Amino acid sequence: MLCPHLSDSLIRFHKTLLNKALMVVALLGISGCSGSAPEIEGREKTFPVTGTVTLDGNPLAGATVTFHGPMVGKGGKPGLSAVGTTDADGKFRLTTYEANDGAAAETYQVSITKVEAVETSASPEGEYVPPEAKARPAAPKSLVPEKYTSPEKSGLSATVTDGKDNEFTFELATP
Repeated sequence: MLCPHLSDSLIRFHKTLLNKALMVVALLGISGCSGSAPEIEGREKTFPVTGTVTLDGNPLAGATVTFHGPMVGKGGKPGLSAVGTTDADGKFRLTTYEANDGAAAETYQVSITKVEAVETSASPEGEYVPPEAKARPAAPKSLVPEKYTSPEKSGLSATVTDGKDNEFTFELATP
């Protein structure tokens, strides 16, 4: 060997470098296991939001729940919104950016919609039959009282907060 001190110092350097690299990998692994969605530049942080919707005391399945963010800026552009769909028990989880990531900490106006599926025309053999030219398609029928379909008229609101249990219950009633 040309210089015995070089090999010892080189070994110490590599061990130190390896230890630091392992520490960085471990820290990245731990931070990736936090259960929350990663923060991405330009996105507001979201918090899990769940809830239940009932209509006349019964779970409302297949409804769309929308948390409408406040208007922002001079032009009054719509703010950030979050959306979820109720299951058979009327339960929902909100999504803003990615599935079930929740909503940003904010006070929201809420709308709830559910429409009856419009049937398409079919021949006796079950084949699709296109509508007649210039025929107007049937308007979908709302299955919830009309007032709940508008965030301004629904009377429903929710405040999502950081570190709190963001679970909401919306009890709708037919007039």
